[in-house]
Amino acid sequence: MNMHKFYIKTNADGLLTGVFDTIYYEPSAEQIEGFTEVDQPTFEELYQNQQTRRYVNGKVEIFMPTPLTPEEQRAQMPPISKRQLRLTLVRNGISLSDLDAAILAMGDEATIEWQDASEYRRLHPLLNQVAAHLSLKQEQVDAMWQQALTA
Repeated sequence: MNMHKFYIKTNADGLLTGVFDTIYYEPSAEQIEGFTEVDQPTFEELYQNQQTRRYVNGKVEIFMPTPLTPEEQRAQMPPISKRQLRLTLVRNGISLSDLDAAILAMGDEATIEWQDASEYRRLHPLLNQVAAHLSLKQEQVDAMWQQALTA
């Protein structure tokens, strides 16, 4: 009878970063290097509850991550393209002429930065200056950013 083995890999905080089991084949030593062998219940609990469990000192612990601050959430937002940004602004009632006027009022460097960018990052200082010039609150920009990701 073949006994299945279960392996996990965790980061420094004990959070699951990799799994391996021998249900289909026996791994080589190189494949499981850095992994820890665990029993099946431990493997299943960690795998099924990756966001709320960690493995520390050979035991499964309940883990409740600290919620990200709004600034940390913004830092994790993916960049958007010029097309996505412009479509989203127009769809939210901001005319491109008002946008261009706001950028022109900020000077040549801002105009170059804005017009020549191939992508926009949520925390770029110019983006926040433009938002302030257009009287947009950070929460409004966050919501539009999420809209833009699917535009």
